[in-house]
Amino acid sequence: MSTTPAACKLRICAALVLPLLLGGCEYGSHLVAMMRSTPAFTVCTPDPRILCEPGAEALAARIAPLVPQAMATIQGKQFPAFDEPVRIRVYTSPESFSRFSGASADAAGIATRGAVHISPMILRHPDGLAEIVAHELSHLNMALRLGRWRMVRLPGWFSEGLATWASGGGGGPAYEPNLRHAIRNGRHFEPIALQPWWRPFQKPPEHMSWTVYYNQTRMFVTFMHDRDPQAFRRLLDRLGARQPFAEALRAAYGRPLEDLWREFVASLSA
Repeated sequence: MSTTPAACKLRICAALVLPLLLGGCEYGSHLVAMMRSTPAFTVCTPDPRILCEPGAEALAARIAPLVPQAMATIQGKQFPAFDEPVRIRVYTSPESFSRFSGASADAAGIATRGAVHISPMILRHPDGLAEIVAHELSHLNMALRLGRWRMVRLPGWFSEGLATWASGGGGGPAYEPNLRHAIRNGRHFEPIALQPWWRPFQKPPEHMSWTVYYNQTRMFVTFMHDRDPQAFRRLLDRLGARQPFAEALRAAYGRPLEDLWREFVASLSA
């Protein structure tokens, strides 16, 4: 059955508008950012992987020597290679970073559209430059291996927990006994096995700070690794082979996510 031009336009509009209605302004900012051209960005350090917005040379000079070790750290804990050449864009201001990346101007960095984007806000993050660079490279390493759609469906808690665990940073300072107490008493993130496609921009639960969210997810991912490092490796390998998260986890650990979460919560009382 043929499709009229009007029907095609309607479907295209629906594909653009529906995510905006369901996902809010975050979708809109990312869509607009994708359309922006970046011809003014140039190589400004001896590392050709780093591109600078004019005026960001000083920050880029501080980032450049951290990249090799950050990549080695992530490659040692996740996938041993990045499936495409690594690109890092460094910005002059939080506003410019937000305009070109689609992320909040408060963020220190983000991995999106095949590149890591670094804001001057990284200088204010309590975890330090090296850790934040590695954190974003963790996301990039995973995104390049999984592809855009599978990365969207990967549970946000696992993506952030993995990046915070692997890099040693991103969560900021948190008092561990308070985190443990909150989780034991039901004040925790939602350990879902599939991220809804209309909610790919994961957020902490209401009234939970980003610091608590990142550190809670780190604690669970650390538990998953330390409980059985071989199973954790099998999980990553299956994800790298593009198996859905729930299936990959069950095959790797021999139990569903719900059982693993109950084990984790029980371990906090030990």
